[in-house]
Amino acid sequence: MRGEKLNKGKVQLLDKISSIQNKLDEIYTSYTFFNIAKFIFYIVPAAFLIYIYIMIINNNITFNIIIRENPLIAVTFINAMLNLFCALVLKNGINELKDGRNKYATNSSFILIAISQILCGDIIASFLIFLGLYKSIERNSSYKDIIRKYIGEIKKSSRKSLLNLIGSILILMIFILSFCFYIRIYSTL
Repeated sequence: MRGEKLNKGKVQLLDKISSIQNKLDEIYTSYTFFNIAKFIFYIVPAAFLIYIYIMIINNNITFNIIIRENPLIAVTFINAMLNLFCALVLKNGINELKDGRNKYATNSSFILIAISQILCGDIIASFLIFLGLYKSIERNSSYKDIIRKYIGEIKKSSRKSLLNLIGSILILMIFILSFCFYIRIYSTL
């Protein structure tokens, strides 16, 4: 009798734990992480523009002078403004994923955006994107099957998804260039 009550209590506890886990899975979907990263992509340019505006007011100089005299601020300005395009790619990708279309092309563009954010130092946004991708990955397939399916699905993707993918590649290339500029600027300091 006592053993039955103990087992019943364990089963109830395990049921509560699994229900809490299911609720957490519903709350923290991949879309949640992508939306938080998109919000960060919108905030960074605004914060940087506020910073530049404060510099202009305090030093009584123009925007052109700030950009010409400090190459670090010029490269950072380009990176901050590119975050708006990263947010656009994320927004389009989230809509594609919600519609159930072009999952693999969208995930590829998300990976490229996350890598570009690592290059410019936005570790939080790249972590959120990778976390969202992790939540949306199929877990029962082998890597070889996933890669074959991935390439086949990218070939079948719509024009909008392919444009997002090409845009992500261009953004990554620009962030690689700006990363090289950062290295060059810091090596001369």
